[in-house]
Amino acid sequence: METTKRGAAAAVAVIAIVAAACCIVGIGGDEGELTPGEANKSALSDLLGSMRSSETEYPARLMVLGNADCNDVIDEEDVKAVRALIADGYVYTESYMADANYDGLIDEQDVEIIERMISFDQDVVYYFNVDYNIASFNMSYPLNLANILTQTLEAICILCPENVVATDERCSMNSPQGTFYTEYEYILDYDSGLGNIGSHKTPNAETYAQVARDNDGYLTVWMNSVNAYNTGYLETQLGSYDKIQLVRLPSWENGAAINGIITAGYLFNTGSGGLSWDRAVAYAEWYDSIMDGIEQRVSTLEESEKKKVIVTYVSSSDSLYSLLAGTSGEHRNLVKLGIVDVAGQYFEDHGITETHYQDLDQEALAAFYQQYGIDLIIGTVGSPYNATAAQMIASYDLRSSQIAQLTGTELVITGWINATGPGEVIFCLMIAKYLYPELFSDMDLEEVVNTYLQFMGNYGTEEAGQWTYDTLNLLYCGEGSDKNIMAD
Repeated sequence: METTKRGAAAAVAVIAIVAAACCIVGIGGDEGELTPGEANKSALSDLLGSMRSSETEYPARLMVLGNADCNDVIDEEDVKAVRALIADGYVYTESYMADANYDGLIDEQDVEIIERMISFDQDVVYYFNVDYNIASFNMSYPLNLANILTQTLEAICILCPENVVATDERCSMNSPQGTFYTEYEYILDYDSGLGNIGSHKTPNAETYAQVARDNDGYLTVWMNSVNAYNTGYLETQLGSYDKIQLVRLPSWENGAAINGIITAGYLFNTGSGGLSWDRAVAYAEWYDSIMDGIEQRVSTLEESEKKKVIVTYVSSSDSLYSLLAGTSGEHRNLVKLGIVDVAGQYFEDHGITETHYQDLDQEALAAFYQQYGIDLIIGTVGSPYNATAAQMIASYDLRSSQIAQLTGTELVITGWINATGPGEVIFCLMIAKYLYPELFSDMDLEEVVNTYLQFMGNYGTEEAGQWTYDTLNLLYCGEGSDKNIMAD
């Protein structure tokens, strides 16, 4: 894996907020005053709040404290970086990723811990989570995994599917809501009777506790943001179950699914028998080879060549369009394609923050078009990653006539699971080829799709339920369109 990939130096933009409090020398020392470590952590808390409210890029792809140089691996270079900070002095809010034991200080204890972390020999590690908080994870616990979102399950399938003991009800084979399990039945061990942790929208702590009891008390659930379906109450309700770990890492948020995969690959490695890290590295190297190629080509576009593109979730209502921007991975992936970001401008103009969508009725969509202009609307439909042809065609037929009347704009339909999450490389290349066919003529979408399915573990044609490029419904652009990518 490349070791030069790193997140933006997010702290630099807001150092002024906390500069007085966050240097190596802390505040006070008398009774009732903060120790140096406490003062630094307090300053960091202020900084994290600022980063959260401004949706700042995460500090690194490997979001584990101890990753002092903020690249994709914990190695001897991190030890050198920490020793340099100790020798030269540091501003804590600029260097907090070096604080491996998260005590507010950067010192020899961090060096000792990082040296153990290099060989995955440290039990409790700290990580920067999807909600811009520092959280802890105990790597010594048995790794009994469950998911709360389908993108999360796809990431787990790439990393360590053999450790899955339960799924949310949409992916359960034995639930009335279990409509997605055909995507995973040749990856996960459904025959062993996988548990069901319930709804991804209204999770229940007691259900989690029961699944944990069925697995010797241990359960790790990869969650999404506390704001998604308001799941932040779970940490409080499960506080007495110290063997249940809720891991909140990006799986679609902020277009940072790769951050989640690399970080989970590290956190889960000892519990998965040392498999998840190697798999994360292999996936990241492949991901980078595709995304770097896309971004290099996009960077050559002239301003006049760029398109005004929006992505909307096509709701069950025939009159609503959920415009995606903000924290939406779908929107962030479009921005990577060099589009003119009219949705982001709309959110900014209307003061819309801390969300990933805004519902527009037909009148509001027409007004949007009049103000900002749109060259292409991408509609996503609720589905597993292989959206049914009938679903995509019906959604297209319903919306295309509306959009033609409202805006005269092109419409294409895809499954939402293709637009964000671990499979976002499919979406990015598919839409790039649609928007700029000549620029991307030499990049093979079929090869990318089949390679992704191999990473997932469900590529193949010998058994029903396994998938290839030729059996997926990826993009519907209207009857007779030569740009449809639909199964025969």
